[in-house]
Amino acid sequence: MKKTSLRALFSALLPALLLAPFASAVAAERMTSTFACFQSTEDRPEADFDGTSHGVRNRSEGINWQWIDLRCPVVTDATFAMNNIYQVNVQGFDGHSSHDVYAMACTSWKWATGGRCGNSVRSAATGYYNVTMTSGSGVDALYYWRTAPWDYPYVLIQLPGRGDVGFTSSVGYTLYTP
Repeated sequence: MKKTSLRALFSALLPALLLAPFASAVAAERMTSTFACFQSTEDRPEADFDGTSHGVRNRSEGINWQWIDLRCPVVTDATFAMNNIYQVNVQGFDGHSSHDVYAMACTSWKWATGGRCGNSVRSAATGYYNVTMTSGSGVDALYYWRTAPWDYPYVLIQLPGRGDVGFTSSVGYTLYTP
């Protein structure tokens, strides 16, 4: 390699190497559709496709409607290590004015039977919702994800039945890392 080529290479690399520690990290986000979720509620009405929201809805209605639970996988990797996820948003449509949608960050234990869920967050109003779970501030909904990154994470979404505004559904959830 010529001397000029090496000089050009090092003169181009030197500023990048010096400034790299001060560069801001790029935040990452991963969106997942609730079609990836598993309905885990026994002897209850089935979830199905909601043509209005294009999500998964609870199709039970009437005075004897039932809640359904959707357990949604969280795919972890180097970018989305469980203890690096600082926020989860669950999106959908709340069609019930007197019952909210609940969401929780849960984990299934790797080395023992069972699991655990963090504190729940809920939709506050009827209509389209964006429920946010965060770590570190106020209610730490992601506590078990941060303290046991070797376990299997999932998002639990609880949907009420049809309400006065329509069916309740979830379209997906978004994970955020710094």
